Amino acid sequence: MNRLIWYIRRLSRMSIPEVIHRVYKFIQLNFKRLTTNPDVDLEKVLKENKKDRVFYFDLTATHKMKDEFLRLFPDRIKHIIADAEEICGHRFKIFNLDWRAEQEIDWHKDVPTGKRWPLTYWVDIDFRNRHDFREIRFVWELNRHQHLVTLGQAYILTQDKRFAEEAKAQILSWIGHNPPYMGVNWASPLEIALRLISWCWVYKFIESAGIFSKGAKSEFLKSIYLQSEFTANNLSKYSSANNHLIGEACGLIITALTFPEFKNSEKWLDKGRSILFTEILQQVYPDGVTKEQAFHYQGFIMELFVLAAQDLIRNNIEIPENAMNRFFSMSEFVMNIIDSRGKVPLVGDSDDGRAIKLSSNKDFSLFKSILTSGCILSHRGDFKNKGGAFNEEHFWIFGLKGYNDYRSIRVKKPALSSRLFEKGGYAVFRNGRDEVLLMDCGDLGYTSIAAHGHADLLSVTLVVNGAELLVDPGTYLYHTGGAWRDYFRGTSAHNTITLDDKNQSEIVGPFMWGARPLPKIERWESSKDMDYISAAYKNSRIRHRRTICFDKKNRLWRIEDFLNTPGQGTIRQYFHLPPAAKIRRLDSNVIEVKNQGMYLYMTLDKRLTVDVKKGGLNPILGWSSDIFGEKVESQTLVNTAVIDSAEKFTTFLRVSNRKLSRIKR
Repeated sequence: MNRLIWYIRRLSRMSIPEVIHRVYKFIQLNFKRLTTNPDVDLEKVLKENKKDRVFYFDLTATHKMKDEFLRLFPDRIKHIIADAEEICGHRFKIFNLDWRAEQEIDWHKDVPTGKRWPLTYWVDIDFRNRHDFREIRFVWELNRHQHLVTLGQAYILTQDKRFAEEAKAQILSWIGHNPPYMGVNWASPLEIALRLISWCWVYKFIESAGIFSKGAKSEFLKSIYLQSEFTANNLSKYSSANNHLIGEACGLIITALTFPEFKNSEKWLDKGRSILFTEILQQVYPDGVTKEQAFHYQGFIMELFVLAAQDLIRNNIEIPENAMNRFFSMSEFVMNIIDSRGKVPLVGDSDDGRAIKLSSNKDFSLFKSILTSGCILSHRGDFKNKGGAFNEEHFWIFGLKGYNDYRSIRVKKPALSSRLFEKGGYAVFRNGRDEVLLMDCGDLGYTSIAAHGHADLLSVTLVVNGAELLVDPGTYLYHTGGAWRDYFRGTSAHNTITLDDKNQSEIVGPFMWGARPLPKIERWESSKDMDYISAAYKNSRIRHRRTICFDKKNRLWRIEDFLNTPGQGTIRQYFHLPPAAKIRRLDSNVIEVKNQGMYLYMTLDKRLTVDVKKGGLNPILGWSSDIFGEKVESQTLVNTAVIDSAEKFTTFLRVSNRKLSRIKR
């Protein structure tokens, strides 16, 4: 019944051409169930004369690579070896879980519950509505095989064949326990594309070890071919064409360039390039903001783009200027919202997924790493300033040439000031210090389902000197989250206002939205001393306009909420605080928030009843999730009033690096 309801709702969000496409694919895939022979005759799919292609690094100079790595990162090799030993012992870290697998790894196991996904035809597997399992991402994360990259690095750096043998053994184990088109690990083209990227890297890392027998190499190449063909023939299209499609395209590009011996390699390459260069323009606004309105997925597709772009550059394949410039616009947006810790607010969905894991450094910052990659590709010194350093992941992707290019680029302090990203729908308030207030005034998300968007219109986040003061609580879970999924992407989980405890937009599924309002940015002004924005939205229940005036000299924000309703209703204004924050009530409407040595003083409208919620279950309120699959209690200010028709509420925010005895407005 749940699956039927999901299909009905999903169909309602599709265009007529998409419905026709979905029906055709359903018939085609069920026909293939009966007619497809999963065996591959390598003689028929391999070329006699393959095209010369190069990898990211020089495969003939592995000893030189080891020496240079040790010179540049002398403290990292012991950590890589330690991580590789853990993997050899089948000890894995899956999000927040530590798992030791048996000698034979169960690639279908849902680790949190101990249950096993069925080994049935992939079309028949309903991973969206199986609430007896924890979450499909816990299975897919391990099956991306990104941990095997660490084994390849350990082999290159030590020449210890144990690491290469273990990587090969896990790949062959996966092939043996995941027959073509059977099981949950064939149920997503994106997951297959990401696994292909990992296998490309792992194979090139361990190829020189000479450990593949003829039979093992044959099985490996057959699986590469089948997974590549599956990806190319089952691309995410229409309303599903979000970051998944970009990931699938990059998987095809990298596989085609790594394995040019396949007859279809050029077809995969052409298809991947065409999709990537079209979708980077289609899915990203000209001002550099992803249309998915999810910052994690902005980083995800940027990391994918870096991998594909550098592979193409190494092979002297042209990248259109407009596609590269769109990536640089994305880098500019990241540069404007990143804080001194290398983090960005948790706006929209996040599953902590990565394109590849070339660094297991505990201090790794995806967004700093991306800015350094952007620096190397663009030779821009402002990206270098915010990126911070040339790290090990850049060494593997860009090599010594990339390192020398990076060193030659002069650092330039970016001229960061308050800025409106009008197309993307984000206003950034700055005063020259390392403090950023971000206001969300953009669309809900991308395509008709807005899968990864949150109902967070007019919400704000605030970070000062790396200390979070107002936060977006994150995501927590996807398919099996139920009420938790609805909470974390709902309006009450964001620093904005609800009327009668209703969301701004209508939730109709874990990755689907129904009716949704269109936001409007009414006015933006920015000067040396002051910034001002007015933005609004209207749905069937409420018109909400929020204005923010920023007094830069006094580090003071005035937030005014103008509310119009058809009649009487209860409004709640939310401010979510980081889990480590300490709060103190100085007066009935004055709150002091302290976190990591920074203070936020909040003067709330006196007509609001101020309450603090933490770890609430009915209703769910006062929770944060910085890691996918993990939630912790946190404090949320809930300010309530009953209004009739039209009201205005004023809030003052003032930040300081010391405790204030007197609060000025």
